[in-house]
Amino acid sequence: MADVANDAAMTSTHTADSVVASCLECVDELKDRTAATVTAKVANRPPPKSGFGCNSLLQGVKFTEKLEQHLTKQGIFNTTKAMQIERQRIDRFDSPHAPVRKRWERLVHMLDGKATFKYLSVRTGTRFDERRGDLARRMFERGAVPAEIRGYVEAFKASVSME
Repeated sequence: MADVANDAAMTSTHTADSVVASCLECVDELKDRTAATVTAKVANRPPPKSGFGCNSLLQGVKFTEKLEQHLTKQGIFNTTKAMQIERQRIDRFDSPHAPVRKRWERLVHMLDGKATFKYLSVRTGTRFDERRGDLARRMFERGAVPAEIRGYVEAFKASVSME
């Protein structure tokens, strides 16, 4: 995660702990955002787009209210209760008293990844979207690409060259 939050020269401007701390500052918004996504999917309705709540940045109760309004417009009734049910499921994965990295590692498995990424980008002022591919490039440079992924890439390259 620290690699993603680096500057263009790939020198660290944040520690991994400082990045995780920034993520956890808005954990309630991230959980509610994910609860809204799950609520919409369960109702077979489109979830809020990944950038929902980012222009202008919504926080706290205002963010939750906007999510509920969005779900209501999608034809979902009793959105508050539906989101609370999903939020309780997400909260089961949270460990508020655990060390910050452990807590984040548990939560990240339950959060809506794209929406979380977008919200954190806006909230922290870090333009992660401009740095797409940096982590993959760094893994390649360090020889840290997992063998399974290397195998997929090689198979893809072989199939393309055969055409």
